[in-house]
Amino acid sequence: MHWFRIEAGYRLIQDGLYRWLRHPAYTGLLLIYLGLIMALGTWLGTLAALVLILVSILYRINVEEEMILDSFGDEYRRYRSKTWRLIPGW
Repeated sequence: MHWFRIEAGYRLIQDGLYRWLRHPAYTGLLLIYLGLIMALGTWLGTLAALVLILVSILYRINVEEEMILDSFGDEYRRYRSKTWRLIPGW
């Protein structure tokens, strides 16, 4: 069972932050976690936690993108080819 679904009538948003990033909410979440982790005061702890969080976010993005691709097909492929996934330049 997935925690994400696409309802009938949904459309692919491509303006605002979505003009540059496909997952701006996850980018914001990653920045929040980064700030909290840095408050730990240890570089090793920060790095370890960041890797774990990034892996989990990327897994969720992969699942969501498969579902979006199934629903929007070529429209999503075109959108995906001109936007960054999570971080500008990446």
